[in-house]
Amino acid sequence: MTFTGWRYSHQRYATLSEAFSSPGSDDDLQDSDNKKATLQITASQSLPYDITLYLSLDQDSYWSGGASQRTANMGISSQVHGIAWSLSYSDSRSSHGDEEDDEPHSDKVVTLSLSVPLSHLLPGSYAGYTLTSSRHSVGSQMVSLNGTLLDNHALSYAVSQTRDRQNGSSGSLTAGYSSGRGDLNLGYSHDSQAARLNYGASGGILIHRHWVVFTPEMNGAVVLIDAGGAGGVTLANQKTIATNGDGYAVLPFATAYHRNDVSLDSHSLPENVDLANSTVTLVPTKDAVVLARFHTHVGYKALFTLQSRGQPLPFGSEVRAKDTNSIVASEGQVYLAGLAPKGTLYAQWGPGPQQRCSARYDLTPTLAQTPHPLILQQTLSCPF
Repeated sequence: MTFTGWRYSHQRYATLSEAFSSPGSDDDLQDSDNKKATLQITASQSLPYDITLYLSLDQDSYWSGGASQRTANMGISSQVHGIAWSLSYSDSRSSHGDEEDDEPHSDKVVTLSLSVPLSHLLPGSYAGYTLTSSRHSVGSQMVSLNGTLLDNHALSYAVSQTRDRQNGSSGSLTAGYSSGRGDLNLGYSHDSQAARLNYGASGGILIHRHWVVFTPEMNGAVVLIDAGGAGGVTLANQKTIATNGDGYAVLPFATAYHRNDVSLDSHSLPENVDLANSTVTLVPTKDAVVLARFHTHVGYKALFTLQSRGQPLPFGSEVRAKDTNSIVASEGQVYLAGLAPKGTLYAQWGPGPQQRCSARYDLTPTLAQTPHPLILQQTLSCPF
């Protein structure tokens, strides 16, 4: 339970939000509509079976001749097998405190809400129902359906229909798509008076020395991601952001003067890409654009067995090809990624001329038999 009270010593006192919302002159703050005292009480209690009870009371008094406002809320909520429900009651009363209109204004509202997951039909979707009854709106009902689609939850949607005995029926349909290139939104709504259609798009463009990157709307420090030419790679915690065809993407927000860990999702790597480092840690300054460079090998992956004079190359020998290198394991085997279809391997296991060799490889015959292999395998002779 929490109990909070304020007492304002002068009628010209106003909070920061009240001062900004006033029409603009100092005389406006002299009005007697400013608060004189505020009292807030809140309490909540958890019960078995995930049941929660809550109670709140807010009471404000004003300098204007005894004007006051009071709102009391109470309710119960729970969740059973993913189905959430709540029942609440609200009672609000206000009094102007003047002689012309000193009759209190009051309203009582009862609300019943229900939310049901529909994951067995539409993954990530929920159906909702709300029934509201008050002095001014008897039996207002709303049904809704909302959720997300696509593997990365990039597409969101919401549909609602409301029926009110006093105001008739109204409804809305909204959809939004978020990607690493920007955001799109579309909405339609109607009521007894009119129908409305709205749409919009937002995003940004980051220009760097190699070209430009289309991005979501940027705010503060941002991270330019360089995946070494690997396209279609998503971020580990931002599935809607993926590298473009040139291997670039932008994380449109980063915390200035703090460590920011930027990670790529290794499961999103194309078959012809191997990732040397999956996480880069950066500390950007305010409004800076920082570079997160990931070392990737774009090309074929192969497991070679290298032999020299009929014997496997020694364990620990260094093997390099164009733009990639590795170390020989047992039995002369070495794994290399980012290979061209044809090329030359250079091996060295000591400083002497008799401790180095080279071997040409050709992966095209294997590729002709298996167009999309995960790892190619070849045995090569490596003469001095």
